[in-house]
Amino acid sequence: MTEQQNLERLKRFDEEMRKRFGVRWAVPAPVAPEDRGDREEARTKPNRLENEFMLNLMILRNALVAMGPAIRERARRAGKTTWRDIRLMTRLVEKIQEQLILTMPARRDDYYSSYAKHGHYELMINGPIRNKRMVLISDRYLGALCEAAMKTECCMCMREGSEISGCLLRQALLEVAPPTEVMDGKWIRCEYRDAARNLIRDEEVTI
Repeated sequence: MTEQQNLERLKRFDEEMRKRFGVRWAVPAPVAPEDRGDREEARTKPNRLENEFMLNLMILRNALVAMGPAIRERARRAGKTTWRDIRLMTRLVEKIQEQLILTMPARRDDYYSSYAKHGHYELMINGPIRNKRMVLISDRYLGALCEAAMKTECCMCMREGSEISGCLLRQALLEVAPPTEVMDGKWIRCEYRDAARNLIRDEEVTI
């Protein structure tokens, strides 16, 4: 396979990644003529562990691209270079993918593209698991407990100002069902008060 064909492969793969994740892959510079022979010989089908590594790279890149903007402000508060490091990590993952895909047969493009378009990943923890003072339960049961607590307690809560920070139930909900915006120090209202009232009216709740 010629270097031009390699670049065409990456462009097609780039298009699939862009449709899936919304960010383009950078196409690497052409390989020097003296390195082309080694690159041709290196095209072998990945084994099981190598394939899992490639899929994990796709998951990592997806997380960095999809969730990176949500952490931007916190990353900037964390340090001068934290947000830059996140972007560099994203680019490094992309670079590794680009280099590894060129060592594999062209038919692997369709395989990874198919995963990018139709695949999904999930993290499952079998429970309940007790670890010292911690107990892991299913999200179904935890959600039921949160809703019951919010309906009976949060809906009738009259706390204002700094009193909100001392609410033990609010602290527990912040741990297991954190809202989109945490109002620490602002104390206009509790994050869960409006959500509790919506639950009473059997409305869909997003916090």
